[in-house]
Amino acid sequence: MSHNELPNWYGIPGIGFEWRGSQSDALLHYKGRIFNDPDIEGALWDNYLEDGGNPDNHDEWESYVMDNAVNYLEDVIYFTESE
Repeated sequence: MSHNELPNWYGIPGIGFEWRGSQSDALLHYKGRIFNDPDIEGALWDNYLEDGGNPDNHDEWESYVMDNAVNYLEDVIYFTESE
């Protein structure tokens, strides 16, 4: 399955979501790289809470992900390639 055939993660164009079944973690595809969904979502969740996000407000959380996921993945790529 190519990246273009994957659904967008949280509706974000350019971030493909690959569900691999209940026995393995979902994957995110971004700029030819593959990321572990729980790792990225967990890090964004921690940032969301640190930024004062309400853990009970699902809509606010989704907006936070949509507004910050691309920059976060760009940072991960930058720091990974800088090592």
